[in-house]
Amino acid sequence: MTLPTGAPPGSRSGSAAVAVLDPTAIPKYVTDLVIPPAMPKNTSRGNLDTYVIGVRQFSQQVLPPTLPSTTVWGYGSLMHPETFHYPSYTIEARYGRPVRTTWVNDLVDRAASCRTC
Repeated sequence: MTLPTGAPPGSRSGSAAVAVLDPTAIPKYVTDLVIPPAMPKNTSRGNLDTYVIGVRQFSQQVLPPTLPSTTVWGYGSLMHPETFHYPSYTIEARYGRPVRTTWVNDLVDRAASCRTC
């Protein structure tokens, strides 16, 4: 069994080879930190703000632009697909105003369906 360079000792080679980056070769502190914006509300009725937030797997550029994108799990509004990001958007709440959040597991079996294939 042949392991990719940099594979941790004791790891096993799976059916699909995964490229492992040498951490010492990744340039440090070249990409600005993300300041997550506010998650858009689903509705605001009366004295209640509601959110419907899902978790999905997607590909995002986390490392410097010259390196490959990274597969991540992140959260976003199901009503606003562009909000799926890592780190995820933030929920802003006001003192004394209730918030109702519905969490949706939107992780799918790759064999059943694939959003980013």
